[in-house]
Amino acid sequence: MELNLAPAAASRMLTDLEQSVGEALLNRRKRPMTGTLKGDALFDVVAPIVENFERFCTENLSVAGASASAGPADDRYVISISAYQGYGHECLPPLLQEYMKIHPNVSFSLYKEKSIADVERGEVDVLVTASDVQRPGLWREDTRLLPCILACSPDYLRRYGTPESPEDLAHHIGLERIGENFPVSRGHLYRNRQSHQARFGQTIYSEDSIGLRDSAVAGIGIVFDLPAEFMLTEILRGELVQVLRGWHRQPFQRSVLVQKEKMKTRPEIAAFAHWLVRREREASFEREFKVFSVLGEEPKNYLR
Repeated sequence: MELNLAPAAASRMLTDLEQSVGEALLNRRKRPMTGTLKGDALFDVVAPIVENFERFCTENLSVAGASASAGPADDRYVISISAYQGYGHECLPPLLQEYMKIHPNVSFSLYKEKSIADVERGEVDVLVTASDVQRPGLWREDTRLLPCILACSPDYLRRYGTPESPEDLAHHIGLERIGENFPVSRGHLYRNRQSHQARFGQTIYSEDSIGLRDSAVAGIGIVFDLPAEFMLTEILRGELVQVLRGWHRQPFQRSVLVQKEKMKTRPEIAAFAHWLVRREREASFEREFKVFSVLGEEPKNYLR
C-alpha cells in the first residue's frame, strides 16, 4: 500500500528476491505471514541501509542550497532530464510528478532525445537511455531489462494474414526503431535462444517510437523494436495483438546516466537519480506485469 503496488506485483518482486537469495524469506503458510530465519536476518541488515539512505536524501534535499538554475537566496532548483522517445513522453512524466509532490522545491526541465555527449558536457543533468553505455566520466545505474514482442493490429492480420514463423515475415511490412538512445537489434530469439534474423519484405525505419506504435495500430505493419510495456494501453484496448508468440528481439537495459562530477557536487541531482532508479524498477515491473498478464505469457521467456 505504501508503494502503491498491486499485491500480485509485490508477490512477484518478493519471489525474484528469494530466487536471488536462494532461500524462502517468508513463511507463507502462517497467518499472518512471518519471516524465515534468513528473511529476518536479511531484513535486519537491509532495513537500516534503506532508512539511512532515505534520511540522507531528505536532509540533503532540504539543505542542498542554490543550483545553477536558481539564485543564491533561492532554495528552489531545477533538474534537467531527457529520455528516449516513448518512455520520455509517457512513463517518465508521472514519476516526475510523484517526485515533485514529495519535494515541492524541485522543478524539472524535460528535454527530447538529448544525447550521451550532452550528459558528458553537462548540458543535461540526467539521461534515461536504452543504449549500453560505459563511459569513465558517467555514473550509470540500470533499472530493468525490458522485454519486447512483435505486435500488429487485428485489421493488419485480416488483410495480410498471420505469420506462423520468422520466414513468413518476408511477406510482411516491418516497423523498426532507430536512434542513438535506442539499441537496434535485428536478431530474433525464441524462448531465449538465438535463432533467425528478422527479414521483413519491406521495412519502415523511424526514430519516432510513438509514430511506429501508431502506425502499427493503423494497420501499416508489424512493430518489432518496441518494449512490450510501451504498447500496454493499446494491447489492453485490443488495438494491438501479439504475433509469433514466443519470438522476440534481444531485450535491452534501461539505464540512468549522470555526470560523475554532478553526482559529487550536486546532492539534489544525486538524490533524485538514486530515487528514480529505485522507483522506476518498481514502475516498470508493474507495467510489465500488466501487459504479460493480458498476453498470458511469462516475461522471463523474453528477457535473454
